[in-house]
Amino acid sequence: MAKQSVRLTVPQFIPRYRVTLVSEGGHTAPYGALRDSAAAAAALRPCFDGLDREQFLVCCLDAKNVSIGVNIVSIGTLTLSLVHPREVYKPAILLNACAIIAVHNHPS
Repeated sequence: MAKQSVRLTVPQFIPRYRVTLVSEGGHTAPYGALRDSAAAAAALRPCFDGLDREQFLVCCLDAKNVSIGVNIVSIGTLTLSLVHPREVYKPAILLNACAIIAVHNHPS
């Protein structure tokens, strides 16, 4: 009779997470739907006022192209800002955005 080995397994703990959004203030933009680049630039320009370094932002839009939130993806140096696609799409997914507008500044 062949000997069979018995292997005991320990249950693996699988953590459960909850993701939440935290509002960090904002600014008033009376532009409604952002239908073109001029409207987007006018609405998002206050985000860049007085900055001395490059920043890359994502503006998340609903189905009517109205901004539902802006997220700072990257704060760089005077001449560059590193951006990874994962960080661009993360706030859009969390906000259930229909579309995004990616914007950055050139402080120099």
